[in-house]
Amino acid sequence: MPTKVISVGTTQVLALDSDSKRSIVSIANNHASAVVYWAQIGDVATTTGFPIFPTTIQTLSPLFGDDPTKQIWLISDTAATDVRICWEIKR
Repeated sequence: MPTKVISVGTTQVLALDSDSKRSIVSIANNHASAVVYWAQIGDVATTTGFPIFPTTIQTLSPLFGDDPTKQIWLISDTAATDVRICWEIKR
């Protein structure tokens, strides 16, 4: 299972580019107090993104109606927020 560690700040970042082979993605907010926001469009903001609260994980899966093959953009309400991402590849 591929993994990625990323530092997310108050400017949006492309965490994962689109990949038709991805079947599931998990995004972990590893910060004790920061909130990370995600979206699958390039204009994610703290006012428009979906929140990932401190020390929690958001999983994107077709079972939940998500499309893990699309781009994933992140932004945080705090500078240098530690985020961990892992994903599975379709067989």
